[in-house]
Amino acid sequence: MRRRLVWAGLMTSLSLPSMAEDYLLIFAQGSKPARQLFFADINSLSDATPIDELVTAEREAAAKTMRMYLTTINESAAQHDGSTFEVHYRCRDKQYRTVRTNHMRRDEEVEQVVTPQAAWTPVNTLPMQRGYDFACKSDQWKSIVMSGKDGQIMSKELIALGYAFVGRLQGPPALSDLAWKGFWKDGQRPASTSSLTAAEKKKRQDQAIAQLQSTSKQYNQQAQTLEQEAAFQSYLQQRAKQSLSHPSFLRWQGENEQRLLRAWGAPARSYQSGNTRYLAFSSHLDNRSETVNTRTGQVVAQNGGIWTCNVTFELMQGGNKPGYRVVDVRTEGNDCAAQYRGPQ
Repeated sequence: MRRRLVWAGLMTSLSLPSMAEDYLLIFAQGSKPARQLFFADINSLSDATPIDELVTAEREAAAKTMRMYLTTINESAAQHDGSTFEVHYRCRDKQYRTVRTNHMRRDEEVEQVVTPQAAWTPVNTLPMQRGYDFACKSDQWKSIVMSGKDGQIMSKELIALGYAFVGRLQGPPALSDLAWKGFWKDGQRPASTSSLTAAEKKKRQDQAIAQLQSTSKQYNQQAQTLEQEAAFQSYLQQRAKQSLSHPSFLRWQGENEQRLLRAWGAPARSYQSGNTRYLAFSSHLDNRSETVNTRTGQVVAQNGGIWTCNVTFELMQGGNKPGYRVVDVRTEGNDCAAQYRGPQ
């Protein structure tokens, strides 16, 4: 899917409508007149781990999928002025995919390419390797940048890692200006080929900003949803470690109340305590029998027994799904293994 926008309206790369972002120069390559600079948006770095992998990622940081925005600025007039890529890195597998790209053209328009189902590719180029290091080894640079010590472009600590903090800038257009005014002073900047009037540029800029605000809202909602589910899954893990129930019953953790009732039917008892709901199910079977001597009337043998199981599900609201979800199960009795009913 491709769309054209005005780059001037894309003030902070792909998704954030704020006035400025913090950038690191993470890589440079090529020689005059085909040099390239690669910038990472510090504020764009976020956890994009799929929901079904959150528990594993919580236990093992290397299992996480990280999202970042990588902007390239090009010297050659034969290329776009620059491009901003939304890149996802699978840290453990050392693979990446680009799900969204904005190409800044020399006519001051932007060509947007969206590929949400892009295939995962091994990190096999130096620019992507530098992006991988930025996203998956962020502890290396975060302590420096976040400490406030790095107030200048040539921080020795960052340079040792191969980074340079270029400051808070108004998105890719400012990065392009920085490249020509700071790094490529000896080059000849290609002239703009835009034929738009000032009014046309303003109209398209307003459209681009409105689109960015909508995209930003969607990303914020998705990020909040992921954070809520990650926190809920972490809570479930802790409860599982403390639970005394039969192990098979813990398969119900995270399942919703409706699914539980479909499998178990109406509870024998239910009650609410604050934000916690309890659903109790009971079974009782007395199949005892006796063998009696008909001559003496004495009981000579007893068979069968009393089989019971009391199961209490504890449910709370949480994560990214509506309604109550199972967080723990308590079992009591000698027949619970036989009475178990799994999620359907």
